[in-house]
Amino acid sequence: PAEPLFRAMASLKKRKRSLEANETSSSSESSSTESEEEIERRRKKKKDKKDKKKKKKTKEKKRCGAEKLTKDDFYNKSAEFRLWLAEKKKIFFDELSSKEAKKFFKKFLKRWNDGKLGDAFYRHTFERTAGVFANEI
Repeated sequence: PAEPLFRAMASLKKRKRSLEANETSSSSESSSTESEEEIERRRKKKKDKKDKKKKKKTKEKKRCGAEKLTKDDFYNKSAEFRLWLAEKKKIFFDELSSKEAKKFFKKFLKRWNDGKLGDAFYRHTFERTAGVFANEI
């Protein structure tokens, strides 16, 4: 009578060990999956950082090494700004109110910092500028 009971207990122990083994292997599988996901996430982050750096270098290259401008450069870059207004917008600076000038300067700033202006704007070519301003006077 005790023999069937021992068999049943042995069978339960085997089953319990089997379940524990399955849980251990599935948890190790999930941790390995997490580590694969973590590796992939790090790889993507590194690639994004590299792409961002490359994009920044491209913008700097387009600007011919010229510095990035801010709103504070309104007076420092007035010659280039006036040239841009005259050539691209067909507007003379003297015809603008201060509010309009600031609005256009923001557009000029964005294009300058994105490297979308011609090379002449980034180099100090005041010969061209002098010619444009001579027409204003």
